Amino acid sequence: MKIAMFPLSGVFVPGDEVSLRVFEPRYVEMCRDLLAGEDLVFATVMITAGSEVGGSDKRGDIGTLVGIEQMYATDDGGYVVFGRAGSRCTITEWLPDDPYPSAEAVVMAPLTVQPDDRDGVCDRLTMSAQRVRSLIYQLTEQRGISMEPLVELTTLAAGQWTHDIQHDDAVDAAFWSLVRHTPCGPHDRYVLLHASNVGDGLDILDRILEHVTEVITFQAFPSD
Repeated sequence: MKIAMFPLSGVFVPGDEVSLRVFEPRYVEMCRDLLAGEDLVFATVMITAGSEVGGSDKRGDIGTLVGIEQMYATDDGGYVVFGRAGSRCTITEWLPDDPYPSAEAVVMAPLTVQPDDRDGVCDRLTMSAQRVRSLIYQLTEQRGISMEPLVELTTLAAGQWTHDIQHDDAVDAAFWSLVRHTPCGPHDRYVLLHASNVGDGLDILDRILEHVTEVITFQAFPSD
């Protein structure tokens, strides 16, 4: 499918709330075209080198579809866009940036898990959620900031979400919920988008959490 693309320095993963301030003329035109069309959907992709503004950037090969929920025109001729990230997509061909970036893309299926492995994967997700929650508490204490209750993360960490899990979609949703709460940077999120199944994604996440733990531990020691 051909889809409008919005290259960004950040990375959205499935389930993320999306808020964008659109001011560059080519993306303003993209918004106008989306409003005039039938499908209020575009895709974001990570800029691996270069700048968000002005073009001449290098872009990743996996993006995330975004469904627009609200769009407001601003006094300066731009737009404010609110939406939610949905499925991942693979970019198969970049088309000319005329009048704005677009590409041929294929929607990726939800992450899968073998039925025989489902219980083990669910247990790993629960333990990873407990680990992420612990890291967030350490970060908030270290930085002296308050933290809003993380309902989704608390539910995952409690393990109650695993009751009567029958479909891969539920495990896929739980994995991306965990990723959304993980304190990591855009590069790590982009690597996670490449996961081929939930087990593979958890392996990647384990390595990321090890690094985050090392950083938090290092920062906990006072400098001389």
